Amino acid sequence: MTKQTFGFTCGKFSVALSGNDLILPGSKNQPLRKSLLPYAALNDTAGLYTLEVKSGGSIVAYMPVNVIWVTHELQPEPFLGLKADDFQELRSALAVYEGKSVELVFTPQPST
Repeated sequence: MTKQTFGFTCGKFSVALSGNDLILPGSKNQPLRKSLLPYAALNDTAGLYTLEVKSGGSIVAYMPVNVIWVTHELQPEPFLGLKADDFQELRSALAVYEGKSVELVFTPQPST
């Protein structure tokens, strides 16, 4: 199946980190759960994407990321994790918008 563009609106954006350089975006200190995308299978929404972050009507970040669905025993379902070649750049770009309203848009990167 062809990967589709998808996204999330976060009323109060949050960012958590895992121990293995994985960024865990969320809203109101909750991870972005897979059930928010009921129309797509995990494998259809994992992989290489371009992340566009919008806040206040402006694009505030635009960079390539690897979308990963993470599981944890304390969470009832898989949730969104992000990896990037430049972990610190992605973390810094997102941290500025913690507590603010943001929109995250994931556009699939072409297969090579």
